[in-house]
Amino acid sequence: MATYTYVHVDCPEGSRLKDLVSVRYDLIRCADMCRMIVGSQLDGVVQDSLSVAIPIVYARIFMKGVRSTFADPIEVIKAILSPEERAHHEKIRNLRSRHVAHSVNPMESQRLRAWLNPEERGKKLNNVDAEHVFLSSLAPVDYQKLLVMVQKLLGWVEAEITTEKNRLKPIIEQRYGINGLYAMTAHVSDCGGIEHVSERRNRA
Repeated sequence: MATYTYVHVDCPEGSRLKDLVSVRYDLIRCADMCRMIVGSQLDGVVQDSLSVAIPIVYARIFMKGVRSTFADPIEVIKAILSPEERAHHEKIRNLRSRHVAHSVNPMESQRLRAWLNPEERGKKLNNVDAEHVFLSSLAPVDYQKLLVMVQKLLGWVEAEITTEKNRLKPIIEQRYGINGLYAMTAHVSDCGGIEHVSERRNRA
């Protein structure tokens, strides 16, 4: 029985394909979480967890970092999303940066409260505390809109992946030669653990 195999190759021209595959992973998990939060009755902890994770994963695609697929994300967004969707895109990014990841905007508030005795029992200040009001989740329609946007972006990414695969095949064949490729072996794939959390990964 014939067995297909692969080998790992070094090819600087393949950096964009690697970026696209990474972005596709983020889009797929964002879409899965949107479907879950829209279509299910969830307990409070799960609802809150998804409400935090969704904007962080979505915004991650467009943040500066090692990946460079969206080096000019504004042009990509303009080409794919409608004006209404672009406005929603900015809302989700601000949700991440100014509410979920950082306490900045008025989607939460705190006020001091002075608890008073019933007047008929004598006027008295009994206690002081603070109340905390926090918008923990958007409306289902907001996540449904985001799901549609993510599916559009995913379609673009899939098309770009196909283009990159076709572009890279002759480059790799010419650089290594078919016999050279068959003489190579695959490495064990892994990623860093928590001990590497403060490091920047290699772009190669």
